[in-house]
Amino acid sequence: MALLFPDEYLDSVHDEDPEGRTFRQVIGELFEKLHDEEPPTPPHGTQAQTKAAVGHQLSEDELEQLRTADFPRLIMHGEADELIRVSASKALHARVGGKLVIYPGVGHGINVQVAPELNAEIERHVRDAEAARTDIAVERTVVAHDSEKGITKVRVKSSRRVKKSESTAVAAGEAV
Repeated sequence: MALLFPDEYLDSVHDEDPEGRTFRQVIGELFEKLHDEEPPTPPHGTQAQTKAAVGHQLSEDELEQLRTADFPRLIMHGEADELIRVSASKALHARVGGKLVIYPGVGHGINVQVAPELNAEIERHVRDAEAARTDIAVERTVVAHDSEKGITKVRVKSSRRVKKSESTAVAAGEAV
């Protein structure tokens, strides 16, 4: 849990918890519930996940495609992320351009820790893209975190088909 969220966040009181528990208590309970309901990850699954994390690199061709692509780029990162250092997003931004937003005091669980701010930034990004390109007609982007299931969904509703390249959001160096 400490790899996903900074201690300051984990030790603060969860605003919506009727018992006034801390995020550490609420998230810990959720993790325990998920652990009890889900079978353990088999060794080959752990190996595959580790390989994917270690090998998560973009080729020079892929970086060039992102840099020259005809759509705006948005890179979002938590400053206190212990899994993927903020320097990775800074380096990505230096290579491909776009807008870089760094959230102070936010860890790897950015989509949970600052969901309203993240949602607002993505909505602004999509609105700006829509204003700049008449072929993109987006009604709204929604980032929703379901704490019971422990999942986050990002959904872009479009009022008509996008004719050219879609706008893309990048969080912590990965496509959202």
